[in-house]
Amino acid sequence: MFSKKLIKVLTFIFVLSLVIIVSGCDHFHSYVSEVVKPTCDEEGYTLFTCSCGHSYKGDYSDPAHKFGEWEVVTPGTNGNPDIQQATCEVCGETIQQEVEHEHAFIEVLVPPTCTESGLKGTYCECGEEHLIEVPALNHDYQETVVSPSCKEEGYTVHTCTRCD
Repeated sequence: MFSKKLIKVLTFIFVLSLVIIVSGCDHFHSYVSEVVKPTCDEEGYTLFTCSCGHSYKGDYSDPAHKFGEWEVVTPGTNGNPDIQQATCEVCGETIQQEVEHEHAFIEVLVPPTCTESGLKGTYCECGEEHLIEVPALNHDYQETVVSPSCKEEGYTVHTCTRCD
């Protein structure tokens, strides 16, 4: 009964003999490897080359774009998603995806005056807003009495403390 180790050695010698016969070489190949990186459109591989000129490719890797960061190119409006885009840093190809819109609310405060109402709340660039009307303040009059003099009669001046 042959041992497993002996069977492996004999199998290796047999395969090596076939390689020598098929390649037409009368020596053991000594390969130098060179890694060819994938591009955006072509797969990468390792090129194994022997000093006799025999070579083969192996260790394949898929083509790979190098996409940059996602950027919002069309903000979502009225409940629609944002459209984001990423660009390959090598060839310039772009891809897009839809993502749920993330609101970036900005505080809004338009103070009321004595005669006009104001607004208070939040607003997002997508158009969504949560605003309430702040009613007009009305005038807050303060009376100033001007005493009469020898030449003029006295009177009362009504001045708004908010708008004057």
